[in-house]
Amino acid sequence: RAIIPTLVSYKKLFGNYLTNVANKGMLLLPFNYRNIWRKIKPENDVGEKAFAIQILMTVHAFLLETRDRDDIKTFTYEALMEKKVEFTERLLKEVGVGEEYVSDALSALDNHSQAKSDITNQLLAISRSRSKKNTVSDGCVEWIRKIAYEELGIEIDKDTGQYSKLE
Repeated sequence: RAIIPTLVSYKKLFGNYLTNVANKGMLLLPFNYRNIWRKIKPENDVGEKAFAIQILMTVHAFLLETRDRDDIKTFTYEALMEKKVEFTERLLKEVGVGEEYVSDALSALDNHSQAKSDITNQLLAISRSRSKKNTVSDGCVEWIRKIAYEELGIEIDKDTGQYSKLE
């Protein structure tokens, strides 16, 4: 639900390959989004901004699909971390699993989560070893906020990176 933290995660994952991966990703976008990219493509920070725009366009497509629907439930990682029991009960109820599995689900979360996996630990070690700081530049944040509003009608909060619903 927030574009900037998602972009930071991609930067951690792809590191120096960010620009190459971002450019390849542009080829997968629908035609109308590629046209927007051609129109607004920046001179510098292309990798960071290309990923930001891909995330933004994914958000836009989701908002278009869901703007007139009230049957879609959202579940965020932040909500899970804030209230694990209540979140788990709500999620299991939503997918039709009985309450008797709440304790098993919570146990799995605490004991067998991705945070404890070898792959996650290896990726974290690689991410920490990179000398480049994994943040999004202020210039990119302002650029993506401007593009989001002007091209797609989405407002993005400057501090949290969260986006608004389409009107």
